[in-house]
Amino acid sequence: MSATESLNRVVRSLEIPSPDPDSPAPILLCDDTGLVIAFQTRDRLVAIARFNPVEAMRFGAPNDGALAGHPLTSHGLLPSGSFVVENSSWILELAGINSVHPVHEPSYYADLRHFVITFRESTFECVARRADSALHPEGGASVWSLLRDAMIHPAA
Repeated sequence: MSATESLNRVVRSLEIPSPDPDSPAPILLCDDTGLVIAFQTRDRLVAIARFNPVEAMRFGAPNDGALAGHPLTSHGLLPSGSFVVENSSWILELAGINSVHPVHEPSYYADLRHFVITFRESTFECVARRADSALHPEGGASVWSLLRDAMIHPAA
């Protein structure tokens, strides 16, 4: 196996539940260090996933109809799922971009993780050090309250 063949191994996330394929759009709240995302799970619960600290994020295209065009699809990315990308080329790219910084430290990137959540109408990706999630019943606290509380109390 060549070095490039071992890049971007997509596996199911143990920290983040999979979204309901028929649920409405997710809601994101972020600042320059942390990010929380709310979405409905297959069990009709509200998931609040926290990522902290966040190094980079992407949100938008492709939707499930165009997911076959995503570069990670050939590595195991599927619709309506939550994944971790092992040996991520995106993390390597971020390290390369930062390598011109006068105090660049390559070891900083060693424990970063690349997360992907595929939704019906969008795809969310982020590079962060940690992630966790909590499940809440529908009709309980408002999603905005849950997002706010998750931002105030970031992942440990």
